[in-house]
Amino acid sequence: MIENLNPVSSPIVSPIRTNLQDLPLEDLEWEKFERLCLALVQKEFKIYDCEPLGTKGQKQNGIDIYARHDDGSYSVYQCKRYEKFIKSDLDSAILKFKQGSYFSRSKRFFICTTCELNKTQVQDSFEEYKTELKRNQIELIKWDKLQLSRLLKDEPRIVYDFFGQEYVKAFNGNEALSVIYNIPETKINAVLKSASSDIYCINNNFQNLHNSHLDRKETTELYNWIFSDLKVDESNIAVLAGNAGAGKTVIIKDLIELLDRDNVIFPKSSYDINCRI
Repeated sequence: MIENLNPVSSPIVSPIRTNLQDLPLEDLEWEKFERLCLALVQKEFKIYDCEPLGTKGQKQNGIDIYARHDDGSYSVYQCKRYEKFIKSDLDSAILKFKQGSYFSRSKRFFICTTCELNKTQVQDSFEEYKTELKRNQIELIKWDKLQLSRLLKDEPRIVYDFFGQEYVKAFNGNEALSVIYNIPETKINAVLKSASSDIYCINNNFQNLHNSHLDRKETTELYNWIFSDLKVDESNIAVLAGNAGAGKTVIIKDLIELLDRDNVIFPKSSYDINCRI
């Protein structure tokens, strides 16, 4: 006797693809690391309210960047390009800050490092200094490699400026590239229409035969493809190929007319993996 057996269904588990979690801050030159920290500071403050303090070689009282609050107080930042940061380094940073002219005028003091401040001795000492400075109404804040990497997860433009496109893809994700290459939709449409002026002037009827236009299945297929979901590992770029005279230009002309008719907005960027081109 043959019985009909229902197959055992098992969910298909997609492979885990974890983005890069930490940036190689230690590979930046000191000046570039300072500029990266400044770029983050400028996300909170107006650009003209924050800047590096002095120039290389000048006495800076342990401060590399300062930012002015509306009430006249300051947030100050000390940038350290260190491979490791030990308790004596922390002691020195705090002492320089306390002896400097910005101590009495600051409400926040940031210690920025290219390495992680995760040694137990450093962490315990940091908490003690945090409590001490709080008595002077100053908040001690840690921007080490771990914290900076977390902040930069939401700042693909800064990552692109200092590490390049491949790190944006690996660290922020492919989707973040659409932010980098964002162009106003009105400008994109204007450029596309200007560049495609020849297409718009193409006659998609047979020569000398009025109202002889033929709907082509390729146009419908392309139109439907544009609005369908991308499959895993599918490219968002389509190539229309054919011999000379096969009607490629007319197919594109018909497609553009359909998109115009439906007020379809062109994708902001070819780097947006959720858009089709």
